[in-house]
Amino acid sequence: MANIAVVGGQSGDEGKGKMVDYFATRENTGAVVRFQGGSNAGHTVKNEFGQFPLHSIPSGIFTRGVKNVLGMNVAVDPNQLFNIEIPDIKRRNPNVKISPENLMISNLAHVLLPQDIMIDSAKEIKNGRGSTKSGIWPAYAAASARMDLRVEDLTTYWDEKRIREIYEDKNRQLNSFGLPNYDWDKFLSELYEYGEQLRPHVANVNKLLTDVEKSGKDILFEAQLGTFKDRDYGDIPNASSTNNIGASAPVQAGAPKIKLTKTIGVIKAYLTNVGQGNVITPMPSEISKVVAERGYEYGAKTGRPRECHWLDLVAAKYACDLGIDSLAVMKADVLNDLPYINVCNGYKLPNGTVINVGELESIKQIGDATPIYKTFDSWEGDISTARDWNDLPDNAKRLYGFIEEKTQTPIEYISVGPERDQTIEMGKQN
Repeated sequence: MANIAVVGGQSGDEGKGKMVDYFATRENTGAVVRFQGGSNAGHTVKNEFGQFPLHSIPSGIFTRGVKNVLGMNVAVDPNQLFNIEIPDIKRRNPNVKISPENLMISNLAHVLLPQDIMIDSAKEIKNGRGSTKSGIWPAYAAASARMDLRVEDLTTYWDEKRIREIYEDKNRQLNSFGLPNYDWDKFLSELYEYGEQLRPHVANVNKLLTDVEKSGKDILFEAQLGTFKDRDYGDIPNASSTNNIGASAPVQAGAPKIKLTKTIGVIKAYLTNVGQGNVITPMPSEISKVVAERGYEYGAKTGRPRECHWLDLVAAKYACDLGIDSLAVMKADVLNDLPYINVCNGYKLPNGTVINVGELESIKQIGDATPIYKTFDSWEGDISTARDWNDLPDNAKRLYGFIEEKTQTPIEYISVGPERDQTIEMGKQN
């Protein structure tokens, strides 16, 4: 029995969805839990059912017999979940089963309201920080102010007086952006509908996951975004509204008694970024275009093109030091036949100070730094057919070896494509 957190070791878009889908197919997997974030996620999964951009639904949804759980600190947008995401999955493949039997939602999960999306959009127009305009930060701000609705407020403990108080608070926020009041009758009608949609899926996640553990089954905790978008350890203010490091997973899921066995960090062999942030390793435009096209680097949620950058091992080691036990390295298969491959293994600050891997004290140091690169030769030809370490070219092995050496974290998985079978398990090598 193992309880494993799968987290992003970069800024998101690392390939967590592929790895969680892969792990979920293991015989002993009992549950996959999204423990934070909302529908601003975009976890792309490709398997025998097709290709799917998942936004709220955990990536274990395609494996029969696995319980998929939206945990306590998830911001659930019922409209997006029930009226957009689930119908889109069914449209792509009607054989994907989604029901209360395999999709459970914590009774304590936050409910993202229509006004949250309007407030988020208005602030993005004003400030422009690269928000997906999904209403995430207003929902979590309301939770911090104790002015939010939880799932059980709509399914079990309806309190119209409190709902009216929250409605008026949202109107004040809308008014501050010059927007009119939201219609009260429309709001009540939407909340009634949300309650009806949510009710069959509601679960006590603490009991549910404790029972899964007692049965001897494995639990996977699936993070949204990456370490550098963490609310506390990330690139503030260009961060998200929750913690997405592994150590926080059981508590945010709503099952604090569960003890993690391992945290697997997912990183790409290069970097991508959407929105604002301290990323200082840009690829030359001609190389970036090739990598973006091969890797299909477009946001699964927004469709926005992702900026492509060289791998930053100073940042990756920072993420590993926050509790990552082993790595899954993705997408080196798109780096073949490049003129060269740069890897950042140090920063030089304006005052001449050099920050080596393992010496980063604050993400604020990144913004004014100049990257120090080690340059690798690329390799000829496609490596997406590799199924064993020995199938990889020597130059690719050198790159993986350098990542292990500098992060002081073992590579446990190497992904060479989006399909499940395009995964090399290092512990299973001859």
